[in-house]
Amino acid sequence: VNISLVGPAQPVAPGSSTQASLTVQNRGAVVDELLITVGGLSPAWVKLSKPSVSLLPGGQEVVTIVFQPPRRPEALAGENPFIVTVASRQHAGQIATASGVLRLLPFDNLSLALSPQRSRRKFAVQIHNRGNAPQVYDFSATDEEHGLNYAFQPPALSLAAGQSANVALDVAPKVKPRIG
Repeated sequence: VNISLVGPAQPVAPGSSTQASLTVQNRGAVVDELLITVGGLSPAWVKLSKPSVSLLPGGQEVVTIVFQPPRRPEALAGENPFIVTVASRQHAGQIATASGVLRLLPFDNLSLALSPQRSRRKFAVQIHNRGNAPQVYDFSATDEEHGLNYAFQPPALSLAAGQSANVALDVAPKVKPRIG
């Protein structure tokens, strides 16, 4: 068994797809069924045009591998290595492997919730990094009349992909100078 993997050449945005081509060749002397698997990535991300091929001696076939990572935090931005394995059904233990890298682009997705929604002074801000890359958040607030001071604790926060945290928020009126 001989294999050759080409691609994926370009990074892919989670929620989109890209593909690679796998050329499989039977170098044996008899007809063989060759089983193809992809490891190292979630099976839900990978579709094979053919999970197995039957080849005559010396025959070859190209199999398309489609990668479609979801737009969720677990599809981490960066390099995601994978291994393609082709195993001979006719000759147990005869396998060929090829390694590749699926490069995922980062995406941002932030959710915020304020609780309680009505309060005079103290709030909790619930923040959730729903993107697929670490993010640093700096907090600030203003009001139309510029009559309030806002104090976030902590004033900045780093969250990994999919991570959540609570930030304390104290709101107080600005003190106006007294005349007289």
